[in-house]
Formats: sequence, C-alpha cells, structure tokens
Amino acid sequence: MAGCAEVLGANDRIISKASLITAVASAHAEHAHLVHTGLSGLVATAMSMARDEYVSGSLQARYRNSSARRRSGGARSGWRASILRR
Repeated sequence: MAGCAEVLGANDRIISKASLITAVASAHAEHAHLVHTGLSGLVATAMSMARDEYVSGSLQARYRNSSARRRSGGARSGWRASILRR
C-alpha cells in the first residue's frame, strides 16, 4: 500500500502547485511572476518532503532501537528502573 500513498501524495502536490500557478495567472501577473511562483512552490514542496522523510526515518530508527532493547531486556524504564539505578 506504500505505492498507493506515494501516488496520492504526488497527485496532491501536483494539484496544489497547479492551483497556486493558476491563482497567480488569474491575477494577470507577468510571465516572470508565474515562473517565480512555480519555482517557489516546488522548493517549498521539496523542503517539506525532505523534512517529512527525515522525521519519519528518525522515528522508525528510534522505534526499532527501543523495540530491540525491550526484547533483549536491556531497556529498563519507569519507576522500577529508577529504583534499580540507585
């Protein structure tokens, strides 16, 4: 199902950029303003996607590490762990 989510995400971004450029074009802006708006939208989208990917990857790594420690019995947390550390 990851493929479906990627396709839907790409379609959403294409529609939002097309809407942004259409809105600027409807204001009878110059060609340079249209190009600038389109490029700004693409850069903002790329930065947003990069941030989302970084956050997702770091959360997955954190989850994997904590799951592995829990399975091995190495991770002690909560009030019992604080008592045992003393």
